[in-house]
Amino acid sequence: MKTLINLVLLISASSLFAQINPVEYHWIQNGLGHSSVKSNTFYQIDSLGQDSISTIRFKAAPDVLGAYQNNLFKIRSGADLQLRVNWKQKLRLMTDYRVGYSNQELNPYQSLLQSKAFLNTDLGNGQTLYHDLRGRMVYEPNKYIQFQAGLDHLFIGEGDRSLLMGNQGIPSPFASMRAKLWRLEYHFMQQIWREKTNDQFSPKANSSHYLSYKVNKNWSVGIFETVVYDMRDTLYNRGIEIEYLNPFIFYRPQEYSIGSTDNVLIGFQTSYQWKRNMFYGQVVLDEFSLLEIKARKRWWANKYGFQLGYKTSFEKNMQAYFIRSEFNLIRPFTYSQINPNSVYGNQYLPVAHPLGAGFVEFYQEVSVRRKDWNFSVWAQVYLKGMDTIYSNIAFGGDIYKPYTQRPEEYNFNIGRGITYHALQIGLHVSKTIYQDWEAFIEPRFIFSNTEGNQLNKTQLTVGIHRRLGSDKRNY
Repeated sequence: MKTLINLVLLISASSLFAQINPVEYHWIQNGLGHSSVKSNTFYQIDSLGQDSISTIRFKAAPDVLGAYQNNLFKIRSGADLQLRVNWKQKLRLMTDYRVGYSNQELNPYQSLLQSKAFLNTDLGNGQTLYHDLRGRMVYEPNKYIQFQAGLDHLFIGEGDRSLLMGNQGIPSPFASMRAKLWRLEYHFMQQIWREKTNDQFSPKANSSHYLSYKVNKNWSVGIFETVVYDMRDTLYNRGIEIEYLNPFIFYRPQEYSIGSTDNVLIGFQTSYQWKRNMFYGQVVLDEFSLLEIKARKRWWANKYGFQLGYKTSFEKNMQAYFIRSEFNLIRPFTYSQINPNSVYGNQYLPVAHPLGAGFVEFYQEVSVRRKDWNFSVWAQVYLKGMDTIYSNIAFGGDIYKPYTQRPEEYNFNIGRGITYHALQIGLHVSKTIYQDWEAFIEPRFIFSNTEGNQLNKTQLTVGIHRRLGSDKRNY
């Protein structure tokens, strides 16, 4: 009887927290579980394995959005198709395919709708057919080992943004392994990214591993290491680097041993939770010299960043609340490299934080859920040093500009280059109209200052879509 009561309470709590934010309910469950490696699109895929009956389920939903700004009206009109398969609690599959017509630009961060489709068919005159395909297949032979493969984002962290691996870009093919033993959890991930030059895609690969340790039921720490390398150059097709597939090595010594110029980063993740509150943080290290840091001359190759955040949720008057405060700072030239196919990015978009490098940001979010209604307001304030597109000189804000094009060795502070200040305030009001279909309205207000030139914008986005896996426009 006690077990049954606990199960009912857990299901009820998960339902409530999922209403707050579908991908945020995991951290509420205190204990020795790990939550920092997440699937924002298919966060429910683990729950499929709890069903002992083999099932196949198909869902369809509209995917219709419109956005307006300065006499520009952009639309996205199509359908969202989802397939779920569970076979004997061992094999699980979830796919999500959004397909349709759009007249928006192909630049995901600059276009009004900010769609990040994996494939686009150019119809000419700024019109496209978008194919936003994502999917995950999970094989779990026992409770200690799990294998995954698919086309999706990989997200590491407890924040809205991640300095290690974020979910704001374009999804990519991946394969991963997870192993759990005692208070340890180990992830190995292999991804295939690409860059487009002269209408041709060139492949690049990324190998990563993340090891987390639960100190106790409240405190978790983790270490992350990743390497990005060109799979094909003018001399030979390198393909997948076998040396990096060893899950028990450090990438930097291995990089030196094979004589490569691959891009290696390391990072650290920690979080402390009590009840429904959590403090979290991240540190990313690309390159640095302790002597240069002590000299305080702002050496260009001191490339690092850190994140500090707090989130909480609570209930009051039959309403569920979610609050987040987050601070992010990334030094210039972090994530950058000489060759675009070694940059820590995918299709000319940052893989980690969407602002790239050379910025300081504060982000605040408050969400309220009552029955079928959801109200969210967020604010983003940041300072960033921009690189001009009309010059080859690199000041470290654009991670795709080679760091060899820097004008000097020192004096690289955050904001150097074209100094850009911005304040964005967004409101998202939505109502569940059928199952997980959601009708929403989303006004955004953007106030910016580029070296004394002020510009204010107002954007309005409306639509009907599936809430899970939908694009966020909070940056």
